[in-house]
Order: sequence, then structure tokens, then C-alpha cells
Amino acid sequence: MREIERIIEAANAAYREFAATDPDREVRDVVRNAVRFLTVDLTTAVEFAATVSGPVSGRVMGRVA
Repeated sequence: MREIERIIEAANAAYREFAATDPDREVRDVVRNAVRFLTVDLTTAVEFAATVSGPVSGRVMGRVA
């Protein structure tokens, strides 16, 4: 699912831009963790979609988009 890969790439790029602004360590860590959790959740969604039989277009985590 290329769309999800693009979301992950965009989130990581946005985090790098954010981190380059030298934010407070606590805020930076919270944002970094949020991006990590997002990446894991989206990766899991892609893996789940790959196991669903039939077309997976518009289906993520059992919901129809």
C-alpha cells in the first residue's frame, strides 16, 4: 500500500524538520514517540490488509474507508 508508505515517509520527514528546530527535549521526545507509534500502527494496518482475502482497497483494520 504505497499510500500508507507515503504517510509514514511524510511523518518522518516532518519529524526531522521539527527536530532540526531544536525543541525542548521533553517535547521532542513526545513527538518522536508519536511518530514511532504512528509508524507501527500503519505498518500493522498494511500487514493486516495483506492478509485479508480479496481486494484490500479502502479497507484498513476491518473498516471500509
